[in-house]
Amino acid sequence: MSAKIINIFSAYNYRDITAANNRIKVYIDVLLSHDYKVNFFTLTQDRTYVEKKDNLTIYYIYQEEIKKTNFLKRAFQEIKISYKLIKRAKGIKANFSLFTIPTIFFLPIGIIRRESKIVDIRDIQWEYLSNDFIKSILKKIMLFSLKFYKYIVVTNNFEYNYFNNFGFSSIIIYNGIEKSKFEKIISLDYKLKNEVTYIGNIGIAQNIMTLVKVAEQLPGIKFNIIGDGAEFHKIQKYIDEKDIKNINLTGALQWEKILEYYMNSKILFAQLDSNFKSAIPSKLYEYASTGLPIVYGGEGEAVELLKKLENSYIFSPGDIKKCKEYIIKILNKNIGISLNNRKFIKNNFIREDNAEKLISFIEGEL
Repeated sequence: MSAKIINIFSAYNYRDITAANNRIKVYIDVLLSHDYKVNFFTLTQDRTYVEKKDNLTIYYIYQEEIKKTNFLKRAFQEIKISYKLIKRAKGIKANFSLFTIPTIFFLPIGIIRRESKIVDIRDIQWEYLSNDFIKSILKKIMLFSLKFYKYIVVTNNFEYNYFNNFGFSSIIIYNGIEKSKFEKIISLDYKLKNEVTYIGNIGIAQNIMTLVKVAEQLPGIKFNIIGDGAEFHKIQKYIDEKDIKNINLTGALQWEKILEYYMNSKILFAQLDSNFKSAIPSKLYEYASTGLPIVYGGEGEAVELLKKLENSYIFSPGDIKKCKEYIIKILNKNIGISLNNRKFIKNNFIREDNAEKLISFIEGEL
């Protein structure tokens, strides 16, 4: 096979704006710039069809909306989806197949592809499970499956050390931020108003109720909560019932609209449950690019990143008192923009620069 061809599998709709898609789209752009032919297999709730542009062919496979349900039903749905995507690629030869995790059942099912296999692991999902028995079984399945993969790509040092402890070698390609977004963010005219802003998923892991209750105690400060997720309606109901006037709950917004909130904010907030110690919310790279102070509730790898930044304030997840204390402290000190934080992101976490490692990683195999 003379051409450099790579098949990429993702359970996320290519058209959706998600952290997983942002990472994969940068991979695709970099691969195309190195004259690879890319076949991308993805899901859609529209219809099954094929879209081709130059060296990129996108295979959209119809899949009805996946309902949030118990673990076993979700696992069955994920197995079905993984098989459906891989089956669509039957007969489409490639030098490499790249599977994107957190769809963990790509790992065992992906073994059926004969070419060299790459797995890009954004989250070690099986380690998040609360049921120790299921966790143990899945862990054994996933680690066994990894033996059939030529390359393992991870997003941070925690994940790198995790797989290294089981005898697997990997490389780190940080999530980071796209160059175009970084340049747009640093060019904004920041007003530094007395506003605290959260941008991201509103789910159980983020426990945004922490910020809501802080806002309830600080009626003179405006709080923006931007995003959607499983806990959105619960948060909305609480705000309405308590008649909290200083919270602006917007729902999901287009990125260009979010820039207005960055410009008007003085503090950016994020939080992640302690069960997710291995994860770094990709939004933190975007936050750091603004140079604004960050108040973060969490533990683990994200904290290690924030310790390298100026004006980052870290508290234990759910600690309303400490979160409130930090917000008041920052506002009273009138902290501005950190140019050092921007420089740190530019030098280490531009997605396109890091994605070049993928090319270096696999070039010797072709």
